[in-house]
Amino acid sequence: LTCMISIRSYQTMMSRLVIHIVVGLYVSMVIVSCKASNQEKGSEPQKIYVFAAASVSPVLDELSKAYSRNHQVKIINNYASSGSLARQIAYGAPADIYVSADTKWTRYLESTDLVVGESRQLVENTLVIVSAVDNQLDAIDGIPELIYSVDRIAIGDTSHVPAGRYAIDALRRLGINRFAQGKCLIAYDVASVLRLVELKEASIGIVYKNVALQSEKIKILYAFSRSEINPIEYNACLLSRENSASEFFEYLTSEEVLPTWEKNGFLPPKND
Repeated sequence: LTCMISIRSYQTMMSRLVIHIVVGLYVSMVIVSCKASNQEKGSEPQKIYVFAAASVSPVLDELSKAYSRNHQVKIINNYASSGSLARQIAYGAPADIYVSADTKWTRYLESTDLVVGESRQLVENTLVIVSAVDNQLDAIDGIPELIYSVDRIAIGDTSHVPAGRYAIDALRRLGINRFAQGKCLIAYDVASVLRLVELKEASIGIVYKNVALQSEKIKILYAFSRSEINPIEYNACLLSRENSASEFFEYLTSEEVLPTWEKNGFLPPKND
């Protein structure tokens, strides 16, 4: 009897041991599987969402590629007018960094308490008057005479496109804004202004200098000096506390990248 009990106890003990081993192996497999899954997720590049004014697309694309080569990140750039993007962010769009062509929209976002820290000035820009490359127009006799001689002037929508507002301000300084507004063909953004001129839907257009330099189908008739227009300042805002976003923000706002901005037609800030 004692032997039978011992055998039964041994069998019970072994059964429990086997159960513990099986359960232990299962738990280990689950842990290993979870770790492997986490490692796989960790190996994926972190995504950084940048909402930026359409006029900076060539520069930002170049800087994003250069940065991504040396960092485990994927930078996703979303381009539109500064005003449209600022409103999207204010209504909850998932942006980590915002780049604006107008301090007005930078201040708008700052008023929502979405900005982490302080916004930073990146560069400045200037305006030019452009026409199709084979157009016989010129600005030899001055801007007012040029404006009087054309039928259509393409500009950005002043309600959300900073370039459009800057254009009207420049014409106002010349005292011809009211006359010119009757000839204006309104575009969604500066890229659309350029297309209207390329297609000759408009005789001339007023765009940022860097945008004009992107097209071989147009020519610059006149370049406004800094003293002839209101300051065109580009600012960047950090909207995320993620390390990956803040590190890219530091890179984007550093002096290291100024040569890239300048070769694409932008100007360094006046205070530098």
